[in-house]
Amino acid sequence: MHLEPLLRMRVDLGNRYPIGPIPKGRRNVWQLGGGTVEGPRIKGTVAPVGGEFELIDQEGVFHIDVRLVIVTHDMANIFVQYFGVANTTPQAAAKYKAGETVDFGETYFATQPRFETSHARYSWLNHVMAVAEGRGDGRAVEYLMYQCVPDQSIGLARADSVFKFDG
Repeated sequence: MHLEPLLRMRVDLGNRYPIGPIPKGRRNVWQLGGGTVEGPRIKGTVAPVGGEFELIDQEGVFHIDVRLVIVTHDMANIFVQYFGVANTTPQAAAKYKAGETVDFGETYFATQPRFETSHARYSWLNHVMAVAEGRGDGRAVEYLMYQCVPDQSIGLARADSVFKFDG
């Protein structure tokens, strides 16, 4: 399996609604204010709807839960949902709080996006397994999303030879 570039997405953050301490940590809900999407097979904007339902656990790890809508250049609507984890360093947290960009790779910031659409041109997205890495600056979050693509030369024969099943 290998990764192929799927899209780059910038999501502008709107208002933050702190829910506060809950049994699992501290919850914040972020309003999404729009954004941009561009990739080899897709181009569009992030609609100013949806939200990020962030949970910060007792260890300071961010548990990401986002739902949004992409509106493509040809007016197709694509629902996107992703869950992930961001585990930051004190240095990166200070940069983020100061409004500076925390770049890709400075922290562990990974998500698994899923897509849903009824538009025929983008129906292939309904079956894509994707992963993404993120970065942010307090005003927006940017993701590099990749599609997981099986290597054609491997096939099931290799899986059967690697994984031993009883019975």
